[in-house]
Amino acid sequence: MNTRQTNRFRFPLTMLVILATATFATGAFDASAADASPPLPSASTEGASDVSYDTAVLNGNVDPQGAGSESDTKWCFEYGTLQSGEYDLGSVPAIAGDAGTGTSDVPVSVQLTGLAPGAVYRYRLVAVNALGTGLTSTACATQGGQETAGSEETFTTPLYTPPPTLSTGSVRAVSQNAAIVTGTVDPDGSRTSYQFQVGIDTSYGVQVFGEAGEGTELQSVSLELRTLQPGTTYHYRLVANNTGGTTYGADATFTTPIFPTSTILPPAVAPLIATPTTKIPSARTVVKQKAAKPKKKTKKAKKKKTAKRARKARNTATHNDQHTGGQR
Repeated sequence: MNTRQTNRFRFPLTMLVILATATFATGAFDASAADASPPLPSASTEGASDVSYDTAVLNGNVDPQGAGSESDTKWCFEYGTLQSGEYDLGSVPAIAGDAGTGTSDVPVSVQLTGLAPGAVYRYRLVAVNALGTGLTSTACATQGGQETAGSEETFTTPLYTPPPTLSTGSVRAVSQNAAIVTGTVDPDGSRTSYQFQVGIDTSYGVQVFGEAGEGTELQSVSLELRTLQPGTTYHYRLVANNTGGTTYGADATFTTPIFPTSTILPPAVAPLIATPTTKIPSARTVVKQKAAKPKKKTKKAKKKKTAKRARKARNTATHNDQHTGGQR
């Protein structure tokens, strides 16, 4: 009786062990498989750049940390005033940026505008992936997802400073291969740098930098250009930058001349007889001079001639009378 009972319960127990072993082998109760999810994205907040009295550029890096669709990562910067103790000014950009998927850093940046001069701001980079099941993240205007916030950074906007005043000047000493471009810069009291931009069109392409100091008067600046191409039109302009902003001068142009072409001429043949320096009158001129009419005599000359004839007549008459009287 006892043997039968033992055999009766041994069979079901064996079946139970086999079923349990098979169930665990299939992984139906694998807790690690049930909780599997993509790794959190990483967000690294970097320092701000191009900070002026009313603008700044926020920078950072985002790593989605995965290649699957659930790792598609959005990003934004949360910012606010330091005095508020929170990110009271919201997040930018208004539509979250997309870092995509992958396992390497993606550089991201956004510009802030409308800031107050002389104020301190706080900010951080936030990244949210696409895994939204059971997660309630609303950062960067997203609906769910795994969220990672970078470290907090701060920057201070300077007090208002006016941008530099400048003018693109004229060009001088233009030759086939060189020219000197000029201009004037007024730093308006802030440390100012300038640059001449030069090229064959308005995209320029060549930039040469200089320092204008931090004075409050116009300064003349110039740049000698070399290795230019003959017969080419060049564009140039003057640009200056300080903490108050960047000022762009007007575009100007000049054209380098071409090299003159030379023509080889045969040597001149000297005449056998030198050309006379005294003008010899022609035969026609001589004939005209001979045929010229005599000049008309004046009344005085006529009267004088008449008187001379009268004296001659009287003398002749006296002579005849004397001769006749002698014969008588």
